[in-house]
Amino acid sequence: MATIQSSTAAAHASKQQLASEHALLESQLQQLNQKRFLSPEEALEQTRLKKLKLQLKDAMRRLPS
Repeated sequence: MATIQSSTAAAHASKQQLASEHALLESQLQQLNQKRFLSPEEALEQTRLKKLKLQLKDAMRRLPS
């Protein structure tokens, strides 16, 4: 029983960490989105951030609730 509770607690903590990282990426994307024009480097960074954000979202979905 303790093993189930500890694994559930670990999954919850992991989900919180992923959600925190997801929010950080969203904040960085919002900063880029406020710019009228993006340099090629900024456009590449925007794409990278979007992909990372999707990876985190997928990872959160795979964790037990």
